[in-house]
Amino acid sequence: MLAFEARNGCLRYSDFVDLVPSISARVLSSELKELEADGLIVRTMYNEIPPRVEYSYLKLGSWQFLLYA
Repeated sequence: MLAFEARNGCLRYSDFVDLVPSISARVLSSELKELEADGLIVRTMYNEIPPRVEYSYLKLGSWQFLLYA
């Protein structure tokens, strides 16, 4: 579900919290790390203060997501 939501562009951590308000921080972080490891999303960290991290959907990942869904 998280990968599907990220397909519309870049999302930040708080965007995912807004999309799934009942998810715990631990589960959300775990799911995002797993999706990144599977190559479905890309995590982009910006060297700013405060730190900014965005998650975006890979086109290659979209094919994998469609094949395994």
